[in-house]
Amino acid sequence: TLALRRDVNRGLIVASLCAGAALWAASLGLLEVQSLFWPPSEAFLETFRQLHAALKPRNTLDAAFSIAAIALFPATCEEILFRGIVLPSLIRFLGGTGAVLASAFLFGIIHLDLAGGAVAFTRVPFAILVGIGLGLLRVRTGSLLPPILAHGVLNAITFGTVLFTGLDMETQAPDAALGAAMLLGGSVLTAIALRHARPASAPSDTARLVA
Repeated sequence: TLALRRDVNRGLIVASLCAGAALWAASLGLLEVQSLFWPPSEAFLETFRQLHAALKPRNTLDAAFSIAAIALFPATCEEILFRGIVLPSLIRFLGGTGAVLASAFLFGIIHLDLAGGAVAFTRVPFAILVGIGLGLLRVRTGSLLPPILAHGVLNAITFGTVLFTGLDMETQAPDAALGAAMLLGGSVLTAIALRHARPASAPSDTARLVA
């Protein structure tokens, strides 16, 4: 489940961190484009305003706890579940591509939100996109550490953007051109990062994952 390989080298770690940043850009771009046709409800926006207000740090120690709550713990726990248990379990029945897609769909489903007494699907599409990227990273590297790093970076950037710019991404008016550029650019950069995400020894992707 943990799949902690010994041949995780510096280049793989850098590629994983870059993949996380690229996935952040792609997922935010998708959210921007999505909001043009499917704007989030006011109840959903208010939920995230309250969340950001609650997690806004007042000092250095508070910031460390907020980063742990948003970046470290969710990344570790969610990756152990979805890329450590679910994906390898499905790969025996669905193959590599099917397992990545199915685990990404399940990852998207846990990002359903209850807002104003109604279920909000706003975060599901970009969570599926992120899940696909993290799943591919897990398959290509055969290790759970790269997707944990990438996931942590993605969450940390999201939190840092709100913290240091005062920008609440969920409440800004959508920008079609910016969203499309971020989605395309982030997707291309993710593909490049995945291309360079290789451990020192490189058996076949499926054999590495199933083993």
